[in-house]
Amino acid sequence: MSKIPPMKLPMVWLFALLWTTGCHNDAGFTAVNRTIEVVPFTAGMNYLETEANPVAIHLGEVGIAGSRSAFFEIRNTGLSHVRVESVEYVDGTVIGETWGDITWRHNMEDVIAKLAPINVPAQSTRLIEVPFAPQAEEQAFAKLLVRSDATNAQEIELEVRAQGAYLGRPEIEISYNGHTGPTIESDCTDGVCTMATPLDFGNIGLGTQSTARITIRNTANCPPFPDATSCNNCALTIAQNPDGENLGLAFKPGTNETGRFSVVDSTTLPLTVLQADVDCQSSGEQKILLTFDAPEEESEFESTLVIESNDPDKPLIEVPIRAHAKDAPLAIAEVRECGSIDPNGNIVQTDCSYSDDIAPLGRVFLDGSKSYDPAGGEIITYQWEIIEHPMDEEFTDFAWEGQNSAVGSFWVPLVGTYTVLLKVQNENGVNSGNTQEAKVTFRAKPESLLHVQLTWNDVSNDQDLHLTHISAGGHFCSSAGDCFYTNKEPHWFPEDERGKGTNPRLDIDDTNGLGPENINIDEPATGSYRVFVHNYPKAGIPAAPTMNTIRIYTNGVLSFSEQRVLTEYEQVWAAADIHWTNDESEGGQATITPFPNPEPTSAVGAVEIRDASQCGSPAGWLFPGE
Repeated sequence: MSKIPPMKLPMVWLFALLWTTGCHNDAGFTAVNRTIEVVPFTAGMNYLETEANPVAIHLGEVGIAGSRSAFFEIRNTGLSHVRVESVEYVDGTVIGETWGDITWRHNMEDVIAKLAPINVPAQSTRLIEVPFAPQAEEQAFAKLLVRSDATNAQEIELEVRAQGAYLGRPEIEISYNGHTGPTIESDCTDGVCTMATPLDFGNIGLGTQSTARITIRNTANCPPFPDATSCNNCALTIAQNPDGENLGLAFKPGTNETGRFSVVDSTTLPLTVLQADVDCQSSGEQKILLTFDAPEEESEFESTLVIESNDPDKPLIEVPIRAHAKDAPLAIAEVRECGSIDPNGNIVQTDCSYSDDIAPLGRVFLDGSKSYDPAGGEIITYQWEIIEHPMDEEFTDFAWEGQNSAVGSFWVPLVGTYTVLLKVQNENGVNSGNTQEAKVTFRAKPESLLHVQLTWNDVSNDQDLHLTHISAGGHFCSSAGDCFYTNKEPHWFPEDERGKGTNPRLDIDDTNGLGPENINIDEPATGSYRVFVHNYPKAGIPAAPTMNTIRIYTNGVLSFSEQRVLTEYEQVWAAADIHWTNDESEGGQATITPFPNPEPTSAVGAVEIRDASQCGSPAGWLFPGE
C-alpha cells in the first residue's frame, strides 16, 4: 500500500477544507463563501404588510405613547460564519418620533437585547428589532443599513413604516396609605401635579429605620396589538425627562440634603409598568419602597419625591414626604393565628385565622397586643385601618369588629391583596409611626378550584352574575341549567350535594352595593360553562351606564379579567366560556375563551337585550350566537 508523503498531508486537509467552505474559481482556487439574506420576520406578528423588494415592514397604526417593534431575520445561507458589523439608521431618512435603538437577539425566546456587531454562524439566523414609540399622530418612516462581511451583499437596506395614531395612552396613578391621586382638575398646574396628602411616616423611634411603600399604577385600558408586541401598548414608562426635572424617580434637589429618605437600590430606570392584563401576566402596578433613617435626637424631616412619566396629562408628579424622629410607641400588627386543637380536632381559639388560608367572604382576625412603648409607657388606644384592598375606592363596608381594640377582625369581600395599618398611642398622647411592623399584608385566595367574581361601579344599579352549564344544554335563566339569584344552588350532578363538589353555588345576590357576587365550584366536572352578566336595576331606577368587571380564578390563579359597560335595562353580557378538563395526573385544567363579539369593536363578548318570556323554562333563553 502506498503512503502519502508526510509533508503533503496538511495540503490535502487544506484543500478539503477549502472545498467544503468555498466555491471554485476558474483558476482552480476556492474563495470563502459567506452569504446572507435579510427578510421580515412574521411568525406570531400581525404587520399591516411586508415587502420583499425593498425589504420592508409596515407596522400599521401604533398608539401614541405606546410602542411596537419590527423584526427582521438575518439568515446565513452559506457554510461560513458572517459578521454583521453594524445595523444603523440612514441619516436623513428617519421621519417621525421616536425610533429606538436597533438591537438583536438569538430568537424570540431570547429576552436580552444586544447591540451590533452580530456573529451569525453558518446555516443559522438572528433577529433584528427596530422599536417605534410614536409621540404624535403622523406617518413615520425609517431606512436602515445592514453592513457585514458577507460576500454576496456587504450592505443591505431595510425599511420600516408606521402610522402614529391615538389608540389610548398610559394613565398614571399613585397610591400610598389609602390615598390615591393625583387628580388633574385639583392637583395639577402647568404640567406639575402634587399629591394632595403627604406620605407621612409618622413618629419613628429614635435611631431606627422605617419603610413606606408607594404603588405606581398604569390604569390605561387600551386595545392590545394583535401580535407578539401586544403587551407594549399604552405602557407607562418612568424615566428621566430632560424637559422636566430630569430626575425620573428621585428626591427633588434641596429637599433631602441630610439623606434621611432614600429609594431602595433595586429600583432602576427606566421603569416600565404595563397596563393590567391577564394574558401579559401584568398586574398593572409597580411597588416602590422608601426608607427613613431616624437620628438619635428628636427632629422633623420633610422632602419631595419626583416621579416623571410618559403620561401626557401628568408628566411630573411631586409627592410630599415627612417623618418625625421621636421616642414613640411601636405598633406591632400580626394576623391572629389559630391556637391549639382539642382531642376532638376542634380549634380551641375560634377568633383567629390561618395566614396562608384566608379566603374571600370570610373574616380575618388581627392581633396588635405585642405593641409596646420603649420608654415604658402604657399603650392606651389602638386603631386598625385598611390602607390597600382590591375593591373600588368607594367601598368601605368591611364589617369591622374591634377596630379600636388590640384584637380586631373584618370581612374580606374579594380575592386579592389587603394591607392593614395599626396605629397605637401611649399615655402621653404620642402616636406610633408608619413602620413595616405596623402593617399586615395578606392575599385572600379562593378555596374552590373555579371561582367566578362580578363587581360593578354603580351602587344604584343591580347587576346579576350567571353561570350556565352549556355541556348539559343550559341557557341563560333556564330553571335547571343556570346558576343565578333565583337558583343559587342548582343540582347539576346528583352524586354530590347541592353547592358542593361538582355543583355550583352563588354566595350572595347583592342588590344594594358594588358586589361582589361570586359563583364557586369546588371540584368542577369535565365540561363547558358560560359566564353572563345581567343589567337588572330595581323597578323605577333608570339604567345608568355601569362598568362591570368579571374575574375568573382557576386553581387559585386569576385566569381571565375583562370589563364591559352596560347601558340599558335588561342588557345581558355573554362574557366567556370555561372549558374544564379533569386529568388524574395533572388535576383540573381550564381553558377560557371570550364569547365571540359580532360587533367591530375591541370589547370582549357580546351584548343583547334579554327576552324575558323564555325565562323560567327548562331550556331558558337562547342567547343570540349560542
